[in-house]
This record gives sequence, C-alpha cells and structure tokens, in this order.
Amino acid sequence: MFSKDEWTQIELYKNKKLLEKEGIHTRLIDMHTIKPLDKDTVLKAIDECKHIITIEDHNIINGLGSAVAEVIAEEGRGKLVRMGVRDHFGESGPYHQLLEANGITTASIVEQVKKILTGV
Repeated sequence: MFSKDEWTQIELYKNKKLLEKEGIHTRLIDMHTIKPLDKDTVLKAIDECKHIITIEDHNIINGLGSAVAEVIAEEGRGKLVRMGVRDHFGESGPYHQLLEANGITTASIVEQVKKILTGV
C-alpha cells in the first residue's frame, strides 16, 4: 500500500494491523514525493508483492496512483488499484465524511486488499 501524506499513513497502519490479525501481511510505503518518483522503490514493491494499492485523499488523476501506473505500464508488470477521489465535481463537508463518501475508509481499504488476494 502506497501513500504520500501523514493521514493516509496513519490510517494504513491501522489497516495493516487489522489485516495482520487475519493473517494477511501488507507493506506500507511512504512516497513522500511524486516528482521525482522513486521508480526503484515502485519496481521493488512490484517484484516482491505483485499488487500495489495507492491510496490518496484527493483526486486519483495526476497523483501518486497515476505516477505508479506509468511505471507499471512502462515495465509491463504488476497490478495496480488506485483508491482516492474519482473524477467528479467536488463536494464540501467534514473531512472524514468526504473520505467515506469517496470510499477511502479503513473498511473499504481492507475490503480492497482482500479482493486482490482472492482475485475477485
């Protein structure tokens, strides 16, 4: 699981602990910069994990997920799921309510990891 900000790192750590209780081991990678992207870290994660989930608390277009997608496309290996705000008109509201509305919650992240592992 890749992220690039403090909030998602904290939430992903919670997800990691929940998944470990179910015997599912994940790796968290803090991509503190998108440009320049640490391509070597992305490639190492692809080689070792085969699946990558990027999680962003903003639009998925032109963010971390897009940058990782470019590496995967250029290298022709690995699978990617981008979680974040889909391309639609913006909304206003409390931060956690917006995360929930956009499917960026602990439950949705755990569900996505399980889908990847089961091939659903």
